[in-house]
Amino acid sequence: MNGKITISRYNDFRNKEPIHIAITDEKSGVTFCDIEMSLESFSRAITGLSLQECNISIHNIDRIGMKREMKKEFIKISKGSFGLSDNEKEELLKPYNIDGWIGSKYDIGNHHNFSHKNDAYKVGFTRWVVDDESLEGDE
Repeated sequence: MNGKITISRYNDFRNKEPIHIAITDEKSGVTFCDIEMSLESFSRAITGLSLQECNISIHNIDRIGMKREMKKEFIKISKGSFGLSDNEKEELLKPYNIDGWIGSKYDIGNHHNFSHKNDAYKVGFTRWVVDDESLEGDE
């Protein structure tokens, strides 16, 4: 499995764990492992002192190795979008969230995504599917 690693540092030194490490699956584009650790533990780890303490969170492991598909849909909103709650946005997306597609509620109400031509918001949708091409290579 090919992946990518990102190591970053929070500038807020009041944060107990300023070092953040993220591991991303290249195929799906999913970050599935987040690690936070103190600057002291990180410096010990990269200089060869193993088994340093850290906080690990694992998520989206069901999407690892899958293929990410994306599309855009225009969604008209009958009333003004300003001030819509997340629940109201999710209700607007329900008819479109089919076949594994998940719409971005953040695109609704974002003036950058409003199309005056279509009088609607251009909303991004994402889903993860089994990559048939990689299965063919396994035979």
